[in-house]
Parts: sequence; C-alpha cells; structure tokens
Amino acid sequence: MFFIYSTKPIVLATIPLTSPCPTCPHEWRYLTIYKKYFRFFFIPLVPLRKKAVVTCPGCGNEQSKRQFIKAREESERKNIAQHLQKLMKQTKAPKYPLIIFSLLVMVIGGLMISGSIQNREQGKKIQAFMENPHENVALLAKIKDEEYPYQVFLISKIEDQLVAWQWKYAYQAFTPAYTALKSLNQKLSTTFLEEHFVDPISVDKDDLQHLDIVRLESISTSLSSNTK
Repeated sequence: MFFIYSTKPIVLATIPLTSPCPTCPHEWRYLTIYKKYFRFFFIPLVPLRKKAVVTCPGCGNEQSKRQFIKAREESERKNIAQHLQKLMKQTKAPKYPLIIFSLLVMVIGGLMISGSIQNREQGKKIQAFMENPHENVALLAKIKDEEYPYQVFLISKIEDQLVAWQWKYAYQAFTPAYTALKSLNQKLSTTFLEEHFVDPISVDKDDLQHLDIVRLESISTSLSSNTK
C-alpha cells in the first residue's frame, strides 16, 4: 500500500504594497500570504505553517518576508515587521481542511471501533465453537511454521461423525484467505467440495484444540446433506 502526499500551499490573501521594486521601475508589489498543508491524495488535511512573500507583478522579483524587511532602512524595519505580522494575523485560513480532517478522523475512528467489535464477536464465536464443536462451519486457521500459513477448513458431519474438509489452496496473507472463507456460502455444493477440498478426515474436540482459529463463519447450506 502506498500514500500520495504533498505539502502544496493554499494562497490565503494577495495584498498590494506601496513598495518600489528593487530590480524594475514598478512602484508597488504584492504581499502573498499562504499556508502549507499536509495533503493526502491532494486533499489538504493538516495545517503546517503560514508564510508570506513579496512579489513584483512587473519583473517577477520575489522576496521572502525576512528579505523584504532586511532590504528596508534600519529605522523602518521594526514598523514594517509589525505591519506585515498584523496582516498575516488578520488573514484567516479556510475552515474546510479542518472539517475534512475531522471527518476523516471520525471515519477512521469508526472503522477501528467497528473492527474491534467484530474481533470481539469473532473471539466469542470461536470460543463457543471450541467448547462445543458442531457442523456447518467454515474455519480460517493459521498454521505455524508453514510458508503458506492461512488455511480454510469446512466442518461437516458424515454419519454423526464430525469431519474436516481442507481447502486445497493455502495463503501467505490473511486478506485473500478471509476472502475465500467469506465466498464459500455462495459457492458451496457437492461438486465444489469435490473439486476444491481434499478428502475429509474425522476430527474431535481435541483435534480442533490444536488449530489456531482466526476466523469462523457459519455456513447456511447444510454440509451434512452435501457430504453423504
């Protein structure tokens, strides 16, 4: 995953100044006040700092605020610095970046809370299953010391005996494995079982205790009827 970000500034104000340009005959210049923002996917989110430059509209000569003040007579510098600081303070930044940032924080916070609730519910479901194993369940387990640790299992019954069908494909990462687990309800059939799962083996409660189950999903299709 990658992030697109920049610190492109937003111009807050352009104010004319009665100040001759040092490099051309122009008698006035512009004070441009801008603010830099941290941008995520080109959306300004986090304010960084406010700055100002003095630009001549004729020749394009540009000076930073400090350079502009330093170029003045020493007796004028203090008043000019105060005047520029006052202009910068009076120039307000737009509110929409703060609104966007607040909304983004709320969305991320909501997703984190939702994920935490889901993980807690999953933990309860897994604990209940481990205490009382039953059929019509799909499991995603993480097998230690395997190159492809994430594996999917289906638990069904054949002649009143719990059996585990192991998905033929294992995964290095959680996300594709969980996607496969979630898709089983739509695909499950006798033909699908035979094509995508190895032959089932009998399991009991003790066997299941050795599995590090990370996700559990109930299967709406009766596996018992598919595995007779």
